[in-house]
Amino acid sequence: MRIFLSSFLCILAFSWTAFAQQAPHELLETPPEPVQMQAIAPLPATTPPSVQENTPLAYTPSLDFLLSLLNSAIPNTTLKSLVVELLASPAGTSQATWLERRADSLVALGQEAKLRQWLATIPATQATPHLKNLPVEIELARGNVDSICQQSQKENHASTDMFWQQINILCLAKNGKSDDAILALEIMNESGGVTPFFQEAIIHINQKAIPIKNIPSPLSLFDFAVLRMAGETDRLKEKFDTLPAFAIKFLSEDASIDVKLRERATLKAQQLGLIETKTEPKPGEQPFARNVAGEVVSLVKILEAGNAPNPADNAVIARLDVKNASVNDNRRIEKLLALMELFGYTVPKETWITLTHTKNRFDGDSPPAFLLTLLEQALTEHHKAEVIVCAALLFNGNESDKVSDLVLIPVVRAIKAIGLEKEARAVAFSAVHNYQ
Repeated sequence: MRIFLSSFLCILAFSWTAFAQQAPHELLETPPEPVQMQAIAPLPATTPPSVQENTPLAYTPSLDFLLSLLNSAIPNTTLKSLVVELLASPAGTSQATWLERRADSLVALGQEAKLRQWLATIPATQATPHLKNLPVEIELARGNVDSICQQSQKENHASTDMFWQQINILCLAKNGKSDDAILALEIMNESGGVTPFFQEAIIHINQKAIPIKNIPSPLSLFDFAVLRMAGETDRLKEKFDTLPAFAIKFLSEDASIDVKLRERATLKAQQLGLIETKTEPKPGEQPFARNVAGEVVSLVKILEAGNAPNPADNAVIARLDVKNASVNDNRRIEKLLALMELFGYTVPKETWITLTHTKNRFDGDSPPAFLLTLLEQALTEHHKAEVIVCAALLFNGNESDKVSDLVLIPVVRAIKAIGLEKEARAVAFSAVHNYQ
């Protein structure tokens, strides 16, 4: 706890310094001019793209590590859009491993359309076998085996490429040519490139009595496709939590599988935002007491509007009767005012004194201290991309109205400090919109 508090206080101290100084520029291969953190100007009618178009995303070890932690559970649409926009920026002169990391991250986020668009922009000289094979793996996982078999036969990939050799063996097995499939498998196995799982799956396709024992964990898209072709979808239940996002989506669309498995996949896909769902209205917050309700509603609307702070706005804050408000009301008012202060609104010292002396304050769960430390480092080193990914990870699969203030405030401050005023306001508003 002492370590966490120290880290958090350091972040607060640093963020206040960053607020008064110039904002860090975007960490892209061609950084724009730094933005000065002066008085907040009204947002233009059309806000420029948050990540500069046609500007490649630069590699850093920290960003590479953060992307390895990503999964599709980023419910906050603003943060998810920022992350996807980063990943889908041009390839530039990036190393192959960095391009593969970005592609795998788009896969983890379930962003098929963005992935395909981005892959199409990569020059042939930079396209690794993994990048070339990803669309094929997606189609196999979707169940479009026949079209992939036709593509393999047409382009004659199997003679030189190990990936396409496996495709060829799968096609032979699927079409009932078991002897040819086993012979091709034995020839390929002599080169040492066949996994025990693939061998067992091919044999199982031809001889159902022989079980598949060596199912990998986690399953890749290719492994998932092979297991489905082998008719072993029930085995996916034991590996469900390790399935790629696309696999979850495809299971939710497969009417031929076990009903309970499909229902489980559908629920998970909806939670991850992979399929459209009819959203039920969220239950509203407990109403504020009459002595503060009017001012709270006005302040939430002011925050959403995005205009520059003015004396009339600050007067609304000053009128808040926090001395006579309940503990629950003051807890929520504290979050609202902390968010508004980030955008230049003035909170009287007396208001903060009253709020911080309220007994039985609720602060929510402690955030992951190491991610807050990485967020601080990213701000210090002017690494915009790392700030965005850190912010998404710190929300830990929660929407902003469910996130502890100890995470929410540093995240919003950091997003604003790197020049993303509109997005910072969107995250802030989504944390308090139910107050209205």
